[in-house]
Amino acid sequence: MLEENYPKSTVSDEVEIKLLIKLVHFNRRLKLLLIFIRAAILFYIIYSGLSFYDWESFAQAATGYIQGVTFAFYFSASLFLINFTLTFFNKKWLWISVIIDATIILFIDRLVTLFIITNSEVRLLFTIVLFGVFFGLIIFVFTLIASKKKGKFYLAPIVTFLTSLGVTAYGFIKIRGFEGMAYGFLGAGIFSIAVLGTIMLPFIISKINDKQLNKRDKGILVISPLILFATIGLVLYTDENYWVIGEGLTPYDNQEKNQPLDSYYRVSTISEGKKQVHISLGEKYIGKEVEVENVKTIGNTEITVKMIDGDESNKIPYIQVGVDQIVEPLKVQTTEGDVIHSQLEKLPN
Repeated sequence: MLEENYPKSTVSDEVEIKLLIKLVHFNRRLKLLLIFIRAAILFYIIYSGLSFYDWESFAQAATGYIQGVTFAFYFSASLFLINFTLTFFNKKWLWISVIIDATIILFIDRLVTLFIITNSEVRLLFTIVLFGVFFGLIIFVFTLIASKKKGKFYLAPIVTFLTSLGVTAYGFIKIRGFEGMAYGFLGAGIFSIAVLGTIMLPFIISKINDKQLNKRDKGILVISPLILFATIGLVLYTDENYWVIGEGLTPYDNQEKNQPLDSYYRVSTISEGKKQVHISLGEKYIGKEVEVENVKTIGNTEITVKMIDGDESNKIPYIQVGVDQIVEPLKVQTTEGDVIHSQLEKLPN
């Protein structure tokens, strides 16, 4: 009788709730794991296709390779993942997995053709737009979370739109030319996120119940600017600031020369004020080929070229290098330390 008058313990209920929470978290992690495995396999397949083939010349062979490897490798992996999904998840996730895997296996060649563009200039512009989408997404998410506390979620698409407008205006007013057009494509990518964010904003707001910043929100506010500036820094660091306009070999007959042919360079102006440095090597480098080793643009401009063995024993190499600008004094040299002088210095007075 006394035991019936005391309240029953809720320890077992609390344990069940904790187990349920752990099961939910475990379920989410399994879903992320399955998505990651699929993404990793596809990345390896596409990356190997990009590495083994020259897409400018063998795009069809590369897509055929990717399709074959996908069927042989991804298909077997997808069977295991679908069985895993059937065991741990509901029918909704099972059908989603089947549809996605079937689409990838049957249409991987067409999907790759859509995203891997063979024309170099179009591919460059497409890459710039993707960078704009990436930057716009970071700006939108950062502003959305930063405005969460005061509930001014409308600032996220507005700030993203103003950023795209500023980037585009900077390109067309300050930079101009082809490079200014690149800023326009970058702004277009950011603008697409502003439009998409405006459309999705009511749905996003309806999912936000707590206006206080949690640990995840604070982490995003710290990490997203770091990712943004690190990406910009990486792009600036890896930008070579030069391009090879042309290269080749010219015949040389030392019996027709009255004096030794020395190496020289000459500078000319090309489109939009950019400079071309034509480097012609002398008889010392007969049978060699030339390639650009490095172009230093911090401080004075220095161009370093490297000599490699060639197949033509009676020809001398030349190369034409384009740079955005030249900061004097310009220095042209080989990797062995031989300084190449300007053609103007070699002209007789």
